Amino acid sequence: MRKLKKLASLLLALVMCFGLTSTAFAANDGSITISNATEGETYTIYKMLDMTYDSNTGAYA
Repeated sequence: MRKLKKLASLLLALVMCFGLTSTAFAANDGSITISNATEGETYTIYKMLDMTYDSNTGAYA
């Protein structure tokens, strides 16, 4: 029973590690849509990250 618990915890730890290291991809072209917006209301949007893509190396900078 004790070995089964160790094996289960090891497998769950490996699944968590692989899940946390996976890459997230954007689903659209980077546009922002505000749903349920109120007319006359001012919304402020902040840019948190500025990235450029280098097609030669396939990397972001």
